[in-house]
Amino acid sequence: MNHDPTLTVPPDAHADAMIRALEMVEAGGPVVAILAVLSVAALTIILMKLWQFAVCRVWDTRAAHRAVALHRSGRSSEAVRLAANAPNPVARVVAGAIRGTLRGDVPEAEMREEVARLAV
Repeated sequence: MNHDPTLTVPPDAHADAMIRALEMVEAGGPVVAILAVLSVAALTIILMKLWQFAVCRVWDTRAAHRAVALHRSGRSSEAVRLAANAPNPVARVVAGAIRGTLRGDVPEAEMREEVARLAV
């Protein structure tokens, strides 16, 4: 296998990059150091939230849409079961809304308030 010597990273390139970064911190003083630390913290929070959303499947709303379709076709108990067991938080809110419509003794304003509470 032929290796192109222009594509390889010289062994001192990483050390040079670290030296340049330290020189930048020294030139900017504590302000640059604080900004660097806060940038790393912000990136960490963003990556953690993306991971959390992926685990919850926030973008996968198929269960919620399917539950609404089931409810509209008269299969409300099946819709509640499907939505309540889905990992998606939107589906759980849909389950609460369907439960509220099944109860005839709850005023609509109160039901809307409960669904809004579930959504938060």
